[in-house]
Amino acid sequence: MAKQLEGVEVENKLELYDRTSESHHSYPCTASMEKDREIGDTILHRAGYLIREAVEKALI
Repeated sequence: MAKQLEGVEVENKLELYDRTSESHHSYPCTASMEKDREIGDTILHRAGYLIREAVEKALI
């Protein structure tokens, strides 16, 4: 994902989220889309939120 996002310019937080999500979803992933009872969401979605948070934190 980092290689896909390197050099990408965004104008606002929503665009950053979109670019991060595109990069995350295009990477080969084995995470389940089945809802996990403990976290209340799918593993794929939870991973996406964690990645988005990490990218945002790194840029601020």
